[in-house]
Formats: sequence, C-alpha cells, structure tokens
Amino acid sequence: MRTADIEDFALDIAAAVAPSPPPPTVQRLPLGFNPAARFEAAAALRLEYTPAASLPRNASFDRPEGSFAVRAFGNVVHRYLQVLAVRLADGANPVALLAELPSWTSRLTASLRGEGLPPRLTAGEADRALRALTLTLSYPTGLWILSPHAAAASERTLTTSTSGLRVDRTFLAGEAPLSSGCACIWIVDFKTTDPGARSAEAFAESERAKYSSQMEAYATLRRTLPDGHLPIHLGLFYPLIPRLLHWPSTGLSPAPYNND
Repeated sequence: MRTADIEDFALDIAAAVAPSPPPPTVQRLPLGFNPAARFEAAAALRLEYTPAASLPRNASFDRPEGSFAVRAFGNVVHRYLQVLAVRLADGANPVALLAELPSWTSRLTASLRGEGLPPRLTAGEADRALRALTLTLSYPTGLWILSPHAAAASERTLTTSTSGLRVDRTFLAGEAPLSSGCACIWIVDFKTTDPGARSAEAFAESERAKYSSQMEAYATLRRTLPDGHLPIHLGLFYPLIPRLLHWPSTGLSPAPYNND
C-alpha cells in the first residue's frame, strides 16, 4: 500500500471515531438549599393510616415449634396418618394394612428427604416414622381414631369469615374412646413428641396446658358448623407412646384431663 493510501486510511479511521464527551460540569448548590425540605413537604401530603396497634385482632394461640428436623418428622407422620385414614375409609383391612407398613420405608425416606432432611438423618427418622404408624394402627385407640366415622375428616380446615385453622382429625362418635355413635364431636391433634424423663402425670399436665388454647380454638370454629351444638371432646394423640389425652370442651376454661 502506498504511503498516501496509508495516510488516507488513517484519516478515515480518525474521522470515524466519535468525539469524546465533554467533561461534566460542577454546579454549586445555592447557600439556602435545605435537603430536609423535600421530606417535610412529602410528610404534609402523607395519607392517614390506622396504627397497627389499633387494628382489631382475633384471639390467637401460640403453637409450639421445634427444630427443623422435628417439624419435618412431624409433617411426614401427619401425612401418612392421613393416608392410613383414607385407606381404612376405602375398606382396607387393618391387619393387612399393618402387615403392609414395612414396605413403606422407602416412601417415608423419600418424604423426609422432600422435607429437606439430609441423608444422614433420613434413615433413622424413617424408622421412627414407621414405628409411629405401626403403633397407631396396632393400638386400639389409635385405630379407632383413624377408622371411618360419621363426619370424619383428616387435615380439615375449619374457617369463618375472619379466621381458619386446620384440624388433624375430627369425627362423630360416642362420649368415650372406642365408642361408636354420633353423640359427640371429637377433635384430635397428633403430636409426635414423647414424655422423655417426665412422669405420665407430669407429661399429661404440661401437654394439656400447652395445647388447651389451641384445641379450644378448634372447638370454637367447629361450633359454627350445622352440628356444632353437639358436645365436643378434645384430644391429643401421641403415636410414639402411644397415648390419647382427652377432655370435654367447655368453651370457657380447661377442664380436668382424662387419658387412656
């Protein structure tokens, strides 16, 4: 390429390059500038809101929570207790269903993994979950709770126009465990804890005190349904013991507990 051509080419490139932007200009703010003035003006235009502390609140209860692993285990046990109730409602034989349970180990393991438990915990927790299901199905009171009853439902949500709570198990039966009939409404919550070092009496008293307000909240909502005029019995069932604590709902204050 000739020297003249090279020079022309260089000039063409130089001409094609966009000029550099001008340097930014600096402007001095006026001496009377007040940075807070804009916020004061905005505050004058702010809409009125009712303070949160003044809003009406529904009665509530504190639900005790455990560790992540405890909640994951409880979720899985609750889920498969519901499966057992559905199978029994569909006509499954309790003895045959009990013999089938050991084959559920892989399903329980997968469900625990689905809850986020690490592999190092799932094997032991799956064995415990299987034990909870086995004890419930082989214990007469546990089988009675899961068996078909009038108006029976598992994991049922009781709602009103202002609130809603989910009940583990509710059904109509007689006034005492193992009884039949439709004289009473039973509301049962499943709890996967165990007494530990506590005596049976101390365990029952502490659990009753811990969950009474929760169970009475269930009863309050249950009374809004068409058959809510019936007496209501509240129960806490512990699959790993197994044991049922139960007492009649007064709607006013906790009554002395019973257990079997």
